[in-house]
Amino acid sequence: MSLDDVQHAKFTFLYVPADINDAVQERTFEGEERGFRAAMNAHFNRENLLQKEADKFKEDLSKKADGKLTDEQLTTLIGAERTYQIIPLTLPTKANGFHGTNAYIDSIGRVKDLPLNARASRICSTDIRGDCFLSTTFDDEETFRRVDITKKDFESLMANPPDARGRWSETAALSQLLSQQQAAAAASQAALANKNKEHVCGNCGKKETPAGEASENPVKLKRCGACGEVYYCSAECQKQDWRHHKRVCKKK
Repeated sequence: MSLDDVQHAKFTFLYVPADINDAVQERTFEGEERGFRAAMNAHFNRENLLQKEADKFKEDLSKKADGKLTDEQLTTLIGAERTYQIIPLTLPTKANGFHGTNAYIDSIGRVKDLPLNARASRICSTDIRGDCFLSTTFDDEETFRRVDITKKDFESLMANPPDARGRWSETAALSQLLSQQQAAAAASQAALANKNKEHVCGNCGKKETPAGEASENPVKLKRCGACGEVYYCSAECQKQDWRHHKRVCKKK
């Protein structure tokens, strides 16, 4: 099961507005992890990013990356699905009961020329532009779930800010996001290529009859149940080929 599928019981997280005159709010969420992440995306949505802001974003990123990012890569970053970045404030360890607290911020708050968030900046040990959310998780590498963080916890963070210096870099975070997007695009292309690939029986070489094609004796191939890499037209063919295939077959 992926993290996106984790089902959370109702938990409290914090909204820290950029405007210091606005009170910190306790908010609740219940449901799948993907729903919580979608809520973060919705808040930091960049659909209304003006062209001049997009151009400024490109220029700013290009400078920070020393010109190592192409125009195409910069455009890809602007269109990124995830519109926020995560700053780990406290890391889950055995000493703290495997509880960690993260800050969620606008990934291009500076480009949007959002106001400085003084409270979030103090907690995160770096300048934060725009709104911020705080969420605490339990994560012992076997179980992951979100747990409550309250205004009292926020007051403790303000009184004793964690040393989060070096845990987040705008340039590094955006470069990581780009790498993730490129990997996702490559995986998508590979999946499409595999889908369109013409499969044949690993023993006799018979080709699979294309879906929808009329045939008196249609050939339907089935994958090896262990590795899923080789196809066979019948159990007999699979049995005959096993003396060869067993040397390379690896269970997924």
